[in-house]
Amino acid sequence: MTDADVRISIPRWRYAPDAWRWVSRFNDRHARSVLRVRSARILPASMRARFLAMDIPNDVLDATLASIRTPDDWADAWIETAQRFLGDYRRQVSARQLLEAAQARRLAALSYHSAQLFGSSDERTIRTCRAAAASLFAQAQPYVYPDARRLAVPWRSHRLPAYLQAPKGGSARTGLVVMLN
Repeated sequence: MTDADVRISIPRWRYAPDAWRWVSRFNDRHARSVLRVRSARILPASMRARFLAMDIPNDVLDATLASIRTPDDWADAWIETAQRFLGDYRRQVSARQLLEAAQARRLAALSYHSAQLFGSSDERTIRTCRAAAASLFAQAQPYVYPDARRLAVPWRSHRLPAYLQAPKGGSARTGLVVMLN
């Protein structure tokens, strides 16, 4: 079997077909009671796969999700995880291990990004997490993704920051598709 024959797939959640019917009945009160009993570990495998695709270690992901017992805990738990990664960053810099330090900084940026995934009622926290995620990722990028180029993609009246890494051995002129959801 070649590499081309191996397909990567996200595990399908067994309740996915019914989830859209349930969502109108699943309000904040239900979310609070489910999280209080089970914590955020009950996230579907497809959602967990998104965090694992960010290279967040599984043990860190489990510990972070286990600490989330209410929707209000989401941002705080991920900010705490980001702070742990920043502590790792400082230790790696002290040990003069710059690549490992940059990887810890990238994981901190992705943790700040995760903190804003589920709506917090505090706009200031959301803005701070966005700014921290963008800043930390930009600082880690030259070490972790040295071939990536920073771009600004025009969208409506804004310019969205993006990174482009062309495939190795590709032509100098490569097409770019930007998809926003």
